[in-house]
Amino acid sequence: MEIRLARAEDAIGIVTVIRNGFASNLLEKIIYGCSGVTKYIQDLIRFPVPLADTMYIIAVTEDQVVGCVELRFFRDEIFLNYISVVSNFRSRGIGNKLLKAALNSINQDRYTKLRLDVFSQNTIARIWYESLGFQYEYSIGWWDIPIWELDDSDSAIITGYPQAQVCQEKFGFSQFSLITQNGEYSVGRIGHNWFRLIQSNALIDPGVAKTLSHLDADRHILALIQEGQMPPSVAENSQRVAGTERMCIELKRLV
Repeated sequence: MEIRLARAEDAIGIVTVIRNGFASNLLEKIIYGCSGVTKYIQDLIRFPVPLADTMYIIAVTEDQVVGCVELRFFRDEIFLNYISVVSNFRSRGIGNKLLKAALNSINQDRYTKLRLDVFSQNTIARIWYESLGFQYEYSIGWWDIPIWELDDSDSAIITGYPQAQVCQEKFGFSQFSLITQNGEYSVGRIGHNWFRLIQSNALIDPGVAKTLSHLDADRHILALIQEGQMPPSVAENSQRVAGTERMCIELKRLV
């Protein structure tokens, strides 16, 4: 088995491995369930590693990608977006090898922390992270919210929409911003069914609902909101469909 930096031609294998780890009801809510995600991964990989904010390390055997890790870099910390091994290769220590190889390939003096989100029901993964020294920080609820009843409030100003349309057509997901009288919000689109919001204030801003309804009234909102911050009035008419736990470790404890 070879552990190495991914190449553009590995993108199909990366997508297959990560999709393998998700049930269909969750896959449709992340970018890896979108039709153009392979093209997106190829574009990320082709970008020069010293300049890119995302890196992929893969495990390959007999020209098949059987595991991968995706890291995203921020100013002084790293986020472990995904780490996945296909089912028939699990329990062989491949996840440990992937994570070690990824961390050995970065400038360890630049970053102080490694964070990740793990689905609350994924007990095996959470126990593994705890064994490595990761500690729980807080929980995030995933909420399915119908676009709520509109009033006479003003619509938002939309910024970055033409660029978002290009991304949506090419990749199947995109992001733009809304500016209302009450605030500024980032809005994602996942596939054909979801607007994605991560700011609780957006859920009680009528300008957000009015604008999203104009754009696509058939979509629901997928809101990822820290536990305790979900507005009760919104929760009453929504369904909690999943939950994740944010975990963190000081990088020097791991490398």
